[in-house]
Amino acid sequence: MKRMGLLAVVVLSILLGFNIASYAECEANLDNVRIIGRSVTKDGKTEFNWPMSGIEFEFDGKNAYVYVADCTKTSYINASVDSSDTPERIAVSKSGWVKVADNLLSGNHIVKVTRSSESANGLLTFSRVKTDGTYIKPTSAKARKMEFIGDSYTVGYGNLEYGKNSNEKTAENTDTWRSYAGYASRLLDADANIVAVSGKGVCMNYISSTAASAATSGNMAEQYAYANPNTAGASVEKWDFELYIPQVVVVFLGTNDYSGTNPRGNNPQYFYEEYKKFLKTINSKYPDAHVFCCSKPSGSYGEYVQKAVEDMQSEKYHFITITSFKDSGVHSHPYYTEAQEMAEELVEKINAVADNYDIWQEGSSPKDKALLDAASKKIYVGGTLGASESKDSVTMLLIGKNADEKNISLENDVAYIDEVFADENGKYEFLFPFDGDINDYKLLINKNGKNISQTVSEISSVYDAVTVNLDITSDLAVKNGDNLSGIRTFPSKVKAAFEIDNYFEEYSGKYTSVIAFYDDDGRLVNTYVSDEKEFSNDVNESTVWYDIPLGVKKAKAFVWTTLYQSMPLCSAQNIRFVK
Repeated sequence: MKRMGLLAVVVLSILLGFNIASYAECEANLDNVRIIGRSVTKDGKTEFNWPMSGIEFEFDGKNAYVYVADCTKTSYINASVDSSDTPERIAVSKSGWVKVADNLLSGNHIVKVTRSSESANGLLTFSRVKTDGTYIKPTSAKARKMEFIGDSYTVGYGNLEYGKNSNEKTAENTDTWRSYAGYASRLLDADANIVAVSGKGVCMNYISSTAASAATSGNMAEQYAYANPNTAGASVEKWDFELYIPQVVVVFLGTNDYSGTNPRGNNPQYFYEEYKKFLKTINSKYPDAHVFCCSKPSGSYGEYVQKAVEDMQSEKYHFITITSFKDSGVHSHPYYTEAQEMAEELVEKINAVADNYDIWQEGSSPKDKALLDAASKKIYVGGTLGASESKDSVTMLLIGKNADEKNISLENDVAYIDEVFADENGKYEFLFPFDGDINDYKLLINKNGKNISQTVSEISSVYDAVTVNLDITSDLAVKNGDNLSGIRTFPSKVKAAFEIDNYFEEYSGKYTSVIAFYDDDGRLVNTYVSDEKEFSNDVNESTVWYDIPLGVKKAKAFVWTTLYQSMPLCSAQNIRFVK
């Protein structure tokens, strides 16, 4: 009887034109999605209380849902489908399933769900997702990662309502997606962790113009250490800074410090000292990151932010005055169109720095391929530079894992050295034989005198101040008159002629010329190094002739500098020996 009933349902469905597969449902916990921003997970539920924190996942259906496990007030979330810059904004007031994608076309889709406002407007917890498709899986993290540290300007306080004298900031009129931080991260195609709370300063929080004393508790220097903002009901846990390492950090703080004293702005020295301490904290967490410290034209201790940046004495710290800052939103905060202008200005200045520094370290990401192919005993290394860096040369070194990266010994530390040029798409690849244990070595990838390995700090070099031209020749080119018996059929020596054009004459340093010899299989046989010499002005000379080791079929020439830290300046065309 049961089997006949099922058959009747199937037949009826076919007759009515229904598609039984459309009733399929796929449900998963948050292990199947990518977590965005700082969060805390407990008992199968994840708290998303920092602005624009949330989840992203891929699925193959038409509809998708997120289960809201807890919601303390009416909050808003943004649901962006397939990277849309205009997400659907959804009010959430109670626990339950919330539809975040509706009636999409057949195919694969990506949904990004993030909280729209800050925790003061309600705590928010997700626990599960479901779709009408067959799978749910996390998306891949973006190559670029940013962190924004700020106050109400970064949160997007009241940015959806126009008018300085509007009554109040609410969850409904506040949207971090449309803050300068939200716009800037998308313009740069970067993931973003946003650590921001309205009314907070580095060391002093906002107080009324009649308050008698400063408020310092819960300032951003304190809250920065935690996985949740300091809001009643939110879990108190320290943030693990190893979970997310940004290449770029943006700090926009100082307005509330300026308004945290009466009369306004009368304690600049205290702010300056505490701001400098905070920059050192950031540096201790992300020593390789470029940090952009922002200020508005007035009322935010801008000159002291600039002074603290200069005191860092690092090319990775940058001061920016956001000249496009306007305040037409609630309580004199930027309206969302003004926030977009601020983002465009910030991005322009970040890109200007990126023209001179590899701030995104984009060349260091290996492709999804095993580093060591055990069968062929070959090592593969590949990566991609920025689109504007096609045809640039990239140098790779395999060095002992215990080698001092600040003082590399060519004779003792380097197991392999080579150079290639990126193709028209900025891609580069190395594939070379190696017989040792790869676990005993580490890689350095160098472009234009700067190390672009994410695991190694950027190396300062004089490459920005010099042009190096090299050429190598063998003694096959030596003329021996008409005495044919004196012409060798295979070279015995090779030399490198090189020229250093030091057009910043105030720079000086030491250099050596290097010849690297390879066998027919591409193995490094030996490196010969000239004596170290000083250069301050231009250099134009030839090295001595080097003896060619037995079995060698190929040579490359390099110039090596020991100004600041040892690293190749560049390499030359190679020469191949043919009998």
